[in-house]
Amino acid sequence: NPKSPRYGETFKVEVPTNISAVLDLANGVVATLTTAKEAFGYTPRLEIYGTEGILYANDPNMFGGPLYIQRRDGSKQEIPYTHGFTEEGRGLGVADMAYALLSGRPHRANGELAYHVLDVMHAIHESSEEERHIHISSTCSRPAPLPLGLRFNRLD
Repeated sequence: NPKSPRYGETFKVEVPTNISAVLDLANGVVATLTTAKEAFGYTPRLEIYGTEGILYANDPNMFGGPLYIQRRDGSKQEIPYTHGFTEEGRGLGVADMAYALLSGRPHRANGELAYHVLDVMHAIHESSEEERHIHISSTCSRPAPLPLGLRFNRLD
């Protein structure tokens, strides 16, 4: 950012910024994870490859932009969002937490899930450093989604 007072300053990156991993999930699914940051013109996106198609989402850090599915036959279709809160900036996560607090159900951004994600991240690095398969000791329950049927950009 040219407006930052630290613009142009260099620093040493001490963690890998490009990662590939194979994840054997508890439900028997084998997933691959590839993350990359050191590329000119990098456009963040999330791609999920399945047996019947590919789901394409924009920057998973911001939750905005179109969502597409490409089917096995090559057809591509935009998928409409099911809730409001779709502007750039994490609104859906905040809405989910507020709804959970109002309704008395656990919210999705909980410590159990955060710890499990951190455990997986560390295990990926450890697996690479030690050149071996790492078993994850933590688990977490799958959080309930924000319910359908809420009025657009409302929690009631």
